[in-house]
Amino acid sequence: NDYLNKLLNAKANAYFVARLGSGELFQLFMAKPVQKVDDFKGLKIRGSPTHIPFIKALGAEPVVTPPSEIYTAMERSVVVGYVQPAASIRTMGLLPVTKYMVRPGFYQPVTFLLVNLDFWKKMPEHLKNLIRENMKKAEIMAMENIKSRLKTEFDEFEKAGVKIIQLPPDEAAKFSKMAEDAMMDVVLKKAPEEGKKLKELVTKK
Repeated sequence: NDYLNKLLNAKANAYFVARLGSGELFQLFMAKPVQKVDDFKGLKIRGSPTHIPFIKALGAEPVVTPPSEIYTAMERSVVVGYVQPAASIRTMGLLPVTKYMVRPGFYQPVTFLLVNLDFWKKMPEHLKNLIRENMKKAEIMAMENIKSRLKTEFDEFEKAGVKIIQLPPDEAAKFSKMAEDAMMDVVLKKAPEEGKKLKELVTKK
């Protein structure tokens, strides 16, 4: 967070206050079952531009459509799977065209709370501390809320007949590493110096 704040200060004239929305992952939802990473090869999977490198790494063919077109794409077998956060599936009406959810998940849809740096510098210290303290509470609250929401959603998936596929441990580890490597490759290509530092910070020693 300190390093991200340093980058945002320099490149966006912004102060990093909080990271909300953590705790939920993107998931692969399928119309047909998979049991290993190789099973994705050749399959057409809908994703957003962020997911394209990972979908390609799986050997699948990425298809980019607006979220509003996922139902039709699945119904007409234009794609056999799609990437979305689990908490959005039911409200988007996608349960009827969804048979399986693949675990583990990958990446996190998050929201940064930023403040204009010039404005932040002018604020009294007691107000800065008030914002920091409340945003720490908001981060925890966001985690608790999504945990509760996901339990409800998974219960609804079960009622609707959506089966959860947990990849075997070795395949799950391979899947997760491919997701991480695909994202890091993009970061390193777009921002080599910053990407190298970020990789150091997020890599377990």
